[in-house]
Amino acid sequence: MARQKKETALTTETTAATPAKRTVTRKKVLFTLQFSGKELTVAEIEEKAVSAWMELTGGQKKDAKDIQLYAKPEDGMLYYVINGTSGSIVL
Repeated sequence: MARQKKETALTTETTAATPAKRTVTRKKVLFTLQFSGKELTVAEIEEKAVSAWMELTGGQKKDAKDIQLYAKPEDGMLYYVINGTSGSIVL
């Protein structure tokens, strides 16, 4: 019987040590790039880059994990690095 009490006490201690979950609230930010009579949101720019990357590498959309985007409106170009593969497309 003494053994049962030890196991119960251990379980209780472990449960008590578990931190409470915090709720994270994020701001919603909408960014739109306007240039030369065009308007592109971040989502649209990302979609263009990922589509170009998929065509270049044969990868799937879900595989695009590390995405870096560089827009250069004065040249009308979008440069990207996705999972270490770089490329560029016309905005």
